[in-house]
Amino acid sequence: MRPDYVPLWNAVLTAGADQVRRRWGEVVLQMLRTSDGAAYQPTGSLLTLAAEAPSRPAPGTPLARKLEQAALHVLCEAPVLHADDIGRHGLMEFRQAPELTAFALLDSLSGLPDDAARWAGWSVALASFPTYQADALSAQHRFLPECTRHAADALAPLLTAALNAADDGGSPGSVDTGCYAA
Repeated sequence: MRPDYVPLWNAVLTAGADQVRRRWGEVVLQMLRTSDGAAYQPTGSLLTLAAEAPSRPAPGTPLARKLEQAALHVLCEAPVLHADDIGRHGLMEFRQAPELTAFALLDSLSGLPDDAARWAGWSVALASFPTYQADALSAQHRFLPECTRHAADALAPLLTAALNAADDGGSPGSVDTGCYAA
């Protein structure tokens, strides 16, 4: 574990909504370096990017607990995801929502804000990720039901808007009934 990680984690813990995504992204990118500093090319899902990073601290250590605090903080502070944050065809990139990599670092989602819009954004984002590996599918199945339960009535309108935006000709809030015409 490189000693320069701790200041990065502290920067996440003190970051507000306007900076927390950038700070968390820096942490994840640093963890994606090997112990000798070489860049690591991940092959897994965005959901498990941080959990599988080669420089992730060993579970149960003080450094791992600090990382878990930072993961919880980024989920609490990152701006709420909206339909226009979901990419074309439902795809998302790391730069759009790096906080989604934090889910796989947490054992529980307790301690997160009771904000239905936030949970709805996570629900749509988690559901939109392609999950081809078993670990990513496990993370998705572990957190998606809890997110949708907390999202309550905020989920349906966001899901509708995200599906419309994901359509080739759609934009958030639009309905293009012609795309299914015979």
